[in-house]
Amino acid sequence: MGDHILRPMGAATLKIATDTQPGRLTVAVECDAGHCHGIDSVTEDVAGTLALEASNQHFKNPVTAWVWAAGRIGDLTPA
Repeated sequence: MGDHILRPMGAATLKIATDTQPGRLTVAVECDAGHCHGIDSVTEDVAGTLALEASNQHFKNPVTAWVWAAGRIGDLTPA
């Protein structure tokens, strides 16, 4: 994988990048202004699922995109 993967989601973009921890990736939601929101370190499996699901999302508001991503991270991360 390169430095990062971008998945446009309307008013925001899901950005997945390499993490310093082995087996993990950094996930952020960027708005059009380039600001990152909801940065989190997740497993490769969670990041892959988010990338696939983000391709089908289209949000009118970056906050809604962040809430969706945070919720999906919570759903996909084992307790």
